[in-house]
Parts: sequence; C-alpha cells; structure tokens
Amino acid sequence: MSTPSLVFAACAFASGFALRAVDPLIVPIAQRFDVSAATAALLTSAYALPYALSQPFLGPLGDRFGKLRCMQVCIVGLALMLVAGVLAPSFEWLFASRLLGGVFAGGLIPLVLAGLGDAYDLQQRQVMVGRMLVAIISGQMLGSAAAGLVGDAGGWRAALGLT
Repeated sequence: MSTPSLVFAACAFASGFALRAVDPLIVPIAQRFDVSAATAALLTSAYALPYALSQPFLGPLGDRFGKLRCMQVCIVGLALMLVAGVLAPSFEWLFASRLLGGVFAGGLIPLVLAGLGDAYDLQQRQVMVGRMLVAIISGQMLGSAAAGLVGDAGGWRAALGLT
C-alpha cells in the first residue's frame, strides 16, 4: 500500500477503534465516578451519535476548505479528546471528551473516502474503499477486545490511553 493509503487506513482504523474501546470499560468507569452502569453506558452513545451525525456535515467542509486540512484538524481534535478522556477528572469531562471525539472521528470517515476518490483512479478506487472498510471494521473489533484486555490488566485509563 502507498503512503496515502496507509495514512487513510490508520485514520479509518483509529476512528473505529476509539468507537468501541469504551464498551468493556463501562463497569470500572461507573465505579470510579460513582455513577450507574446505565449512565456510564451513555459514553458509547456520546461517541457514536456525533460520529454518525457529523459525517454529512464534515465531508462537505473538506470540499470547501481542503480534505487534507480538514483531515488534519479531525486527527488532532480526536487525539486531544482521547487524551482528555484519559485524564478526565469527572464523568462529565469524560462524557464531553467522548462527545467531541465522536465529532472529530466521524469527520475522518467521509474525508478518507473522498481522499481515496482524489488519490486513486476508478480501477483502484474500489479496492481501496474495500481496504478502508476493512480498516474501520478491524478497528471496531479490536477496539473492544484490546481495551478489555488492557482494562483488566491496567485499569480503564490505561485502556483508553491505548486509543
């Protein structure tokens, strides 16, 4: 794979990984912040909902301001929100970091797909789109499994730090 496709795949993987990473950490997070498991489970929705809702808006921003520039903003924004989640002093901070992280991660998906459209001709494009979908799904599957293993060994903050 070429350098652009590796960057695109890494973005797609990270977006999916962070989406599912909190799932096995609900109980330890609930215990740490003294909230119910049902309340802690909202962290998944706090990421997933803006992840889905931001995609139709952030894709066109890439057309307006440049896909690479918007992708860079989304990568930096997601990284900052993931660090904020690891360092969150309260459940509210963790919730807010997941909410904003979902916006940035959701922006990566349409920008990656549009970037593929720009970088590859029609014959290569479908193969690359398939590879990106594999990266997204792999990130989602490994996010939950890896976070669960690391969470058991080192706690929920270590598991979120993995993202």
